[in-house]
Amino acid sequence: MKTSDFEKEIQKLDEGFSIIPNPNRQGLANIYYRGANYDLPAVSSYEIKEKPDPNYTYEFPNGIRARLWSQEEIIPRLEAFLKNFEANKENYA
Repeated sequence: MKTSDFEKEIQKLDEGFSIIPNPNRQGLANIYYRGANYDLPAVSSYEIKEKPDPNYTYEFPNGIRARLWSQEEIIPRLEAFLKNFEANKENYA
């Protein structure tokens, strides 16, 4: 799924989610909530795989490879984040 389409999917959970390309890492994007980066999963700027794939990686400039999250992994994390955010709003000021 294209990252732009996935952004629409996560906005169904909450309109506050957005995916913004990382200006320091070409090909990588970050998920933001209400304009802030709460250390949510980083994603590809181009596509998000539906299921986990060990070969779906991002290579950093220093040669280290990191596996990218799939839709199946991201959605539950965002749901858990929303639940925690609502229960602990004072900690997210």
